[in-house]
Amino acid sequence: MSTLPRISIVTPSFNQAAYLEKTIQSVLEQNYSNLEYIIMDGGSTDGSVEIIRKYATRLAYWQSQPDGGQAAAINAGFARATGEIMSWLNSDDRLLPESLSVVSSYFINHPPCDWLAGAGIHFDHRKRYIATHHPQELIRQNIQQWAKHGICQPSVFWRRKFWQVSGPLDERLQFAMDFDLWMRFAEKGHGEVIPQVLSAALLHRDTKTRTHAESMFAEMALVLFKHGEIDAARKQIVRAIRPAFFLDRTFSFITRNPLYRRWRERKDSPLP
Repeated sequence: MSTLPRISIVTPSFNQAAYLEKTIQSVLEQNYSNLEYIIMDGGSTDGSVEIIRKYATRLAYWQSQPDGGQAAAINAGFARATGEIMSWLNSDDRLLPESLSVVSSYFINHPPCDWLAGAGIHFDHRKRYIATHHPQELIRQNIQQWAKHGICQPSVFWRRKFWQVSGPLDERLQFAMDFDLWMRFAEKGHGEVIPQVLSAALLHRDTKTRTHAESMFAEMALVLFKHGEIDAARKQIVRAIRPAFFLDRTFSFITRNPLYRRWRERKDSPLP
């Protein structure tokens, strides 16, 4: 029986067939003897299920059915997980070779560490290198300054016992649930940064952070408010709405004109 701690990886996915197989392979080819890999598919119709079935015998569990979104799928996967160390890997990201061995060794040799963050590579759909992201000290002041000290999510791992007191993900959030979790982690435990590059995150035009940037921005403000950072949340909101107010003031000579307002009222009226 392996003496290595079991590591549980959960991959949430929905219609990501173009990227999913590379993600799965990056986990299963880790050469880590005590791996528990779980895939939670949201009922894909693009060939994802056929890809998952190719690897079914090497998975601890998988399903393909409608769920409550990414956060709900990850929570459901972790509810089935039994590992001492946990993380999730989105279906368009990858673990780099030997990452799990690096993580396991660090947790074994650093008992006070509740969670850790390694570095992460960003690349595009043409496999072109964009940048390597190195996280800063895992303290609340750094984490709340997301734009300046963001954490590469697939390079974050934590102990199961810490998840039990700090999780699960807030299922009301669909874009900033990791930001919310890191804030809770920083509040409740001890995190450490390691220099090794653990993952590669694919930046493509269909990523949620690009296609729903405004929702991501809004949820980050909500998370800051949730954690009592009212001033930081206010600045986030003001930053977002300032352009709209500037345009409103600039064109007020039109928008406040009685004739224009009358036209808008008639245009927006539900009556024919």
